[in-house]
Amino acid sequence: MQGTSIGAYTTTRQALEQQLGAGAQGMDLADQLFGVAEVLGDSGQLRRALTDPTREGEDRAGLAAKVFASASEPTRTVVHTAASQRWRTEGDLGEAIIRLGVEAVLDSAERSGNGQRVTDELFAVEQQFTDHAELRSTLTDRRVDREAKSELVDKILGSKVAPETLRLVRQAVGGAKSLRFDLALRAYREIAAARAERLTAVAHTAVEMSDDQQERLRVALAKQYGRDITLNTVIDPDVVGGVRIEIADDVIDGTVSRRLAEARDGMVGRD
Repeated sequence: MQGTSIGAYTTTRQALEQQLGAGAQGMDLADQLFGVAEVLGDSGQLRRALTDPTREGEDRAGLAAKVFASASEPTRTVVHTAASQRWRTEGDLGEAIIRLGVEAVLDSAERSGNGQRVTDELFAVEQQFTDHAELRSTLTDRRVDREAKSELVDKILGSKVAPETLRLVRQAVGGAKSLRFDLALRAYREIAAARAERLTAVAHTAVEMSDDQQERLRVALAKQYGRDITLNTVIDPDVVGGVRIEIADDVIDGTVSRRLAEARDGMVGRD
């Protein structure tokens, strides 16, 4: 992706991260996003309508809401955000939705402690599948049904790999019509590597932060830690005011409740 599509993807990824931070299940969200990408891949008319620069963003988002009305609320939110952005090409929208699905799977892996395992397994699977001539021929043969390819992957990998690895491999062989499966696996590994370079921060607040407040906080944290930051926000009833941030092994507590507690401790100390 290039040009305006980069900014569009960044904004939509933030919407995805907010849904995941609010409790959306990564694997479920990924399944639905991959399904959305498949619909877009099958309909050039829909892709053009959702990326038409002559239509207002809200108009495009409204169309997406109608088409994907049966999807879960987290999925609708992500797709609504994507459709409201300006994409450089109609293909970039579909590519972005697939990438977001991959991000959701990787988020699930990270939360279950399988983040590094999935990265390692994707590399091993890529090597195994590309080094085996007969297997490679079958998986790249357009005459072989996509479901049959997915069943073959299940048979070969089964329970030998993490569930997130299996889901990504199945997507690579069955869902990326325009991208050879080995190249898809490589792209997924690159996404995983990029995630590993980012720190995840969780901001606990009493009330919902505006988009501008979240972005200013994210930029400030990125400057402080010298790395890109993924910011998730949580409405916390224990926070009276201000914000408590959990990032890496640090806790930055700027809440009113913390200051009140410190004040009480100081008064007790003087007694």
